Amino acid sequence: MTSSTPHPVPEVLYIAAAPRSGTTIVSLLLGERPGFFNAGEVRFLWRQLAKPGRCGCGADLADCEVWRPILAASTALSANGSLAALVRGARAHSLLRTLPASLIRRAVSGTLPKLVDDHAHATMPVYAAALGATGARILVDSSKSPSYAYALAVSRGVRLKVLHLVRDPRAVVFSDLRDGRTPPQAGHRVRADAYRALKWTAWNLFIECFVRPRAHAYARMRYEDFAADPDAQLRTALRRLDADDGGDEAQGRRVDLRVNHTVFGNGMRFRRGDTVIAVDRAWEERMRMSDRAVVTALTWPLTARYRTRRVAGETVG
Repeated sequence: MTSSTPHPVPEVLYIAAAPRSGTTIVSLLLGERPGFFNAGEVRFLWRQLAKPGRCGCGADLADCEVWRPILAASTALSANGSLAALVRGARAHSLLRTLPASLIRRAVSGTLPKLVDDHAHATMPVYAAALGATGARILVDSSKSPSYAYALAVSRGVRLKVLHLVRDPRAVVFSDLRDGRTPPQAGHRVRADAYRALKWTAWNLFIECFVRPRAHAYARMRYEDFAADPDAQLRTALRRLDADDGGDEAQGRRVDLRVNHTVFGNGMRFRRGDTVIAVDRAWEERMRMSDRAVVTALTWPLTARYRTRRVAGETVG
C-alpha cells in the first residue's frame, strides 16, 4: 500500500443488501482486485473503536497499521459529538423505521434526523482518509443498510456506486433460524419469521426506490449467480458501475483469501487461504414448511421480480 493525497470526492462501491445476503464474501473478493480497498462495514467503525473491536487482520482496530494513520488523518472523532452518539447512529441504520423517518424529515425540513446526520458527517472523512492512506481508487463498503446508503448519497460527500446484492429470502431467514435466533414457541416463531421476511422486502424496496435514484451508478446481482460464477458476475457488475479495473485474472469458485483490513463483518473476514465459494442450499432440505410458507407469502412480489428461483445460465438485466 502506498500513501497518496486524500481524494476530494471519494469513490465508494457500496454493497446494499438485506442482512445475511453474502456481502462479506463479495466484499472480500472485490478487495482482492487492484485499486480496491475493502473497508468492510464502515458504518460500525465507531462501535469497533468503542468496544474495542478487531480489524480483519486480527489486530485491535485502533492499533492496526493500516487504520491507525487513517484515523489520524480523519477529523471524524472530534466533529460530531460523543463516540456513544455515533455508535447509536450506526445502530439506527439497522432499524426499519430509520429510512422512512429520514425521508419525512428531509421532505419537511431539508435535513436528516440529527442522529443520522451526525453519524454520516462524522464517517464521511474516513473514506477520503482511507483512500489517501492506501493509495486505492475505490473503497468497498459492505454496510448493507439502505438508510445509511441514503444518508451518504444525499450528503454528497462521496461518489456512491451501489451494488445491490439479492439473496433468496428463504435462505436469508433460514440462516438466522440455524443460528438459534428464533424462539421455539410457535407464535413467537411466526412473528420472528414475519419480521425477517418483511425486513428483506422493505430493505430491497428501499434500495431500489430511494437509494438507486440517488446513486452515481447501480447494478444488481443475485448471490446465487455470484456463487455459481464469481468472476463473470463481478466483471458484469463492475462494468455497469463504471468501476471495472480491467483485470482479467480469473480465480473461479476456489479463491485464495489474503489478509484484509475490514472494520466489521461476519467471521468469514478472518478466513485466510484456500476458500471454495458455494451456494448454501441447506434451507431446501431443512427449513420447516411453516417457516417457508410465512417467508414466501411475505416476499413473493419481489422474489418474482428478482427471479430467485434461478434457471441455469440466466442473467439479471
